Amino acid sequence: MDPSKQSAASHSSRAPPSVPTPLPRQILPEPYRGNGSISNGRGCVSLPPSCSPRPLSAGAREFRPSAAVFGPFLALPSWSTSLTTVANSDMVQFGPQPYQRDVPTSAHGRTLNADARPFHPAAVAGAASRPPVPPSPWTASSVDESSRPDLASIMSGLLIHLVSPLEKLRWDLRGGPMEVELAFCQETSADVVRLIEEGGDELVLQNVLAGVHGYVHGVMANLHGRKVFDALLRCCAGRYRELHVIVDAVVNAKAITGGRASLRQVAPVGQYFPDGWVASMKTLITAVAEFPILSVLLVRCFVHEDVINRGRGDELLRQCFTSMEYEDSKLLIQYALANIDSKLSTRFGSMCVAICFTYAQDLELQSLEEYAIRNARKMARGQYSNFFVQRVLEDGSAQTKLAVVDQLMEDVMELSRDMYGNYVVQSCFRKIGFTVSTEMLRRVLLAFLDLALEQLADLVKNIPANLVLHRLLETGISHSPTESLTRKLARRILKLPEDVQQDHNGKLVMEALWKVSPWLPINE
Repeated sequence: MDPSKQSAASHSSRAPPSVPTPLPRQILPEPYRGNGSISNGRGCVSLPPSCSPRPLSAGAREFRPSAAVFGPFLALPSWSTSLTTVANSDMVQFGPQPYQRDVPTSAHGRTLNADARPFHPAAVAGAASRPPVPPSPWTASSVDESSRPDLASIMSGLLIHLVSPLEKLRWDLRGGPMEVELAFCQETSADVVRLIEEGGDELVLQNVLAGVHGYVHGVMANLHGRKVFDALLRCCAGRYRELHVIVDAVVNAKAITGGRASLRQVAPVGQYFPDGWVASMKTLITAVAEFPILSVLLVRCFVHEDVINRGRGDELLRQCFTSMEYEDSKLLIQYALANIDSKLSTRFGSMCVAICFTYAQDLELQSLEEYAIRNARKMARGQYSNFFVQRVLEDGSAQTKLAVVDQLMEDVMELSRDMYGNYVVQSCFRKIGFTVSTEMLRRVLLAFLDLALEQLADLVKNIPANLVLHRLLETGISHSPTESLTRKLARRILKLPEDVQQDHNGKLVMEALWKVSPWLPINE
């Protein structure tokens, strides 16, 4: 038999080659459809017959895999304009789906024969035993419709970056009470002050007031917070309702904040109030002075919180007396009178009692004067009570001053030697402004003239009595009505023994003596 015919017969007797079963999601190359030649870059090369593609038999099917299916994708919202398919269909889930079509088609879109069946991954051996693919969390059914951003929220999110920080703050302050941290920051506190001072927006003012209400003492004591507080007071000037809210916050701070920011904790007893807090409180006192009810509420708070026993409390009392009506502020004086012994034993208390004496009137003044006259010598020796006696000698009435001087001169020698009493004796003849009380100076000179020479010698040799004599001689000789009495006192001192005059401490008195009358003879 012809070898070519024998080869053809052998080919025709063989079964058509079967296409290997593809793995899942495997893309096989299409069968070669050519003219039996390939290009190697330098020309076409003919392929041998064994390498040429063989035609399919009548019952064979051409393998056409489905399109490549990639891994799961996120479900995109319908407002995305970049994916038209997503915009047209509400939600599309991308993921491994079975190859199912109503009309069988090839990979190139050509319709298959009637007997052809598309490749289905489920037909692969072992596919049924695989676990099912879990549903994607990004499916349309799992996305809440309310969570999808609408156009308004998108536009507001974009435009918020174009708005100035001041307008952002205005928007926040119109939405509710101010966060107190805004008052403590340098940048935001300046913006809050600006919004308050602009005026015209009552809602902003009320929300700032509400934010400050629970932390008023902390805001007043803070460097930046007190600027916000002062701006509030300026804006609320003459407005009873708003000022009442502020006073209520100051008075009831302990109840509002659970004791964390009460007035007593701004400065414990014996400590100083912060400078900024005192300045803000003075502004508040001035602002509420025109309303008697608010003034009384604030004064009662000072009494209840014992402001008298704290540093710079005298400044607050002075502000109350100068700004408020006396009937509204006299409760402070009455409180000082009721506790005068204990207050005079402390530094800050004695200063506050002295302020009360300066501004006291009517019955309160009379009670303080009687107490000063009755206890002058005792208070003159006190470490802090001597301040009150000196204030009485400066601001008291003429009758009260003379009565106090008479009480002091009964014990002039001991007071002159006392470390605190010597200041009180000097206050009896000290210049007040540019004037000296002639009668007070005369009574002091007479008291020293009545001392024996031994007592004078003791004063000349001791500190600080020598300083008292030195200043008494200088003041008396410079005041003409008492010049003669001063010379008499100088003659008595010159009669003292030589060792007294040459004493180290006595030299201070002798210098003042020779300045008074260097030509004065010893015996005249």
